[in-house]
Amino acid sequence: MIADDTNLFVISNDVVDLQIDASEKLTLLSNWFVANMLNLSIDETCYSIFGAIDVDKTNIKLKIGDITLKQEECYQVFRCYN
Repeated sequence: MIADDTNLFVISNDVVDLQIDASEKLTLLSNWFVANMLNLSIDETCYSIFGAIDVDKTNIKLKIGDITLKQEECYQVFRCYN
């Protein structure tokens, strides 16, 4: 089985807290997928940062395990595009 169209939203006014919170939630979500015998397609998993005008978004990195996720500027249904 595949977990399709899963979204996770994390909100914070602090970039460091945002990255920590998002990383923790991604780990929990990934563990939940494994426990429920669902496959998470890491190569199709991406993230976007909304509302951060004065922040260098390139410094924000998110991982699941040892794999760094793709950061995308926008999200379209079923696919991420630059």
